[in-house]
Amino acid sequence: MKKFVSLFMTLLLVLSSFGTMASAANQSFKEKEKMVEESFNYSIKSAKGDEKEKLKTDLAKFKKLSKEDKKKFISYMFDPEVTSTIAESISEVEPGETKALKNGDIVLSATYEESDVEAPALEEGNIQPLATTYYKKAWYKRGVSFLGLTVLEVYAQVNYTHNGSKVLSTYGCDAYTSRNLNPTVDYEWGRCIRNHSSSQAWATASVKWSAIYSGLGIVYANHEVRVWGNYKNQSGGSVTKL
Repeated sequence: MKKFVSLFMTLLLVLSSFGTMASAANQSFKEKEKMVEESFNYSIKSAKGDEKEKLKTDLAKFKKLSKEDKKKFISYMFDPEVTSTIAESISEVEPGETKALKNGDIVLSATYEESDVEAPALEEGNIQPLATTYYKKAWYKRGVSFLGLTVLEVYAQVNYTHNGSKVLSTYGCDAYTSRNLNPTVDYEWGRCIRNHSSSQAWATASVKWSAIYSGLGIVYANHEVRVWGNYKNQSGGSVTKL
């Protein structure tokens, strides 16, 4: 699956128009507003399908925010304490639940789902699986929204097979940042590792957050993202601080 390229690197051209990330704290409201809009526009150009349309809709909503709400949105985006709090709190959200910060202006969420997928094409010489083999994809997503607009999503999935009574195999996994609108924050992913037992398939990947702020240097946080699915067609996941 295509990896979502980190804005930390790819937005350097955008940021060069406004100075470096480390000087963002010294920029005016209008300059920061422009940076956020450029983050949206870059993401729209890179995205495909439903995500592209969702980004367009969210950009339109951002532009329609009142001046007061827009100032709050931008202040959260460039506030190192907010970034640190999100990094510390995102692991506390259980699947299917949300956690509110800043009187509900910031919402952390965790969603998961398990679905059928088409069987991968057989390579020459491979044995056709039994008709009772089910091909499944379990995915897990963590999100962060400011004033109802999603600014961050991290995504993990594992592909596996089962026969209704036990897990048979895993045959693919992925973990990446599916949306990042904050030009001061970078997410560096480790390799996705998959495995299974007779009752469950899972995949894990580590991710390191790094954020640069004027006068504060780099703020780091490390997490492990895990997604799982089982032969009962159930799924879930977790984010654990390392």
